[in-house]
Parts: sequence; C-alpha cells; structure tokens
Amino acid sequence: MLFPLPQLEPMVQRVLADTQAQNGLVVVTEAAHPLGQQLRFVPHAKINLFTAKLQQKPWGQHLAEELLAMLHDCFGGSSKPVLLLQADGHHWLGKIDLHPRARKLAHDIDHLKRCLSRTS
Repeated sequence: MLFPLPQLEPMVQRVLADTQAQNGLVVVTEAAHPLGQQLRFVPHAKINLFTAKLQQKPWGQHLAEELLAMLHDCFGGSSKPVLLLQADGHHWLGKIDLHPRARKLAHDIDHLKRCLSRTS
C-alpha cells in the first residue's frame, strides 16, 4: 500500500537513510494532529514502551499487534515499518523500503491489487 501523504515521503526516505543500520520504526503525525507534524524514528530498544502507549488507546491493542508482527518481518532488512497517526484518529501502517526498486515493486503490486479488486 502506498504512503498516503506523498509530500512527506521524501522526509521519511531521509529518516530511513539516516537509520539504515538500525531496527525500529518511523512514526509520522499529520500537521493537524494534536502533537503537530512530527517525524521520528523509534529504535528497537524503545518499541515496548511505544507499544505500551499505543495499547492505552481504544484501537491500540490490534495496532500494536500488527506493528510487532511487521517489525518482526522487517528485522534486519532494508525496509522499515512506518506508522502514520492522522488528526482524525485514523492511522496507516505500512512498510517503506529505502531502495527504489523495492518501492517500484510495491507500487506495482498495489496497482495490481486495485485492478483485481475491481474485477471481483
């Protein structure tokens, strides 16, 4: 799935480049979010604290489980989970890869899924 705020993707790519050798996730909040627009990296060592805070939200338990599964899948790889917390309370969780070929492949797969969903 493509990152829903393409104007912020270059900043996410910079964070990925800066944290390439580390495991963890990128957290993005929208400008209209109560926290304001932020983009930060949560290292693997602080994931438990981050997920504990997430679980305090009504929707947090399921999201924390998804996030931990995605972190496990990405561990040691070039892609990292990215969590977008939107001002309206919704969220987006996906993986973004630093390497352009992987991003192109993800875009192509997303396109095929959209096409297939229209035919069924």
